[in-house]
Amino acid sequence: MLVENKKIVGQVVKFKISKNKTYTRLKTGEFDVYLAENELGIPPFHADNVRSIIVEGIEAKLITQAGAWFYLDKENDVKFQGLEKLILHIRENPELIETIREKILPTPKIVEKPVLEIVEPLKRKKG
Repeated sequence: MLVENKKIVGQVVKFKISKNKTYTRLKTGEFDVYLAENELGIPPFHADNVRSIIVEGIEAKLITQAGAWFYLDKENDVKFQGLEKLILHIRENPELIETIREKILPTPKIVEKPVLEIVEPLKRKKG
């Protein structure tokens, strides 16, 4: 349950991929779905993408977690106590979410040379 000011505004949805022809099986995940108006400005019946990207950043070890503390940059000691404070900081600085998203999602490589070259068909010998 997602609670704001003692009022339920959403829930955490957990899922498990049990059968898939194109990807690995038994992958699990979760995301937050908001069912009512909230202070974050997320419309009802929508998922919180910022929280999902932060969770992926933690799994990819871009964001370090030590107990209840979350470190964006351990060298400069940028830390937050609790996931909610980290999410509020990233919502205030949208350039941070873009840098995390760029590091998580692979960027497509631009190929300068054609992958396949057009070759004249081979002529068979009649014999």
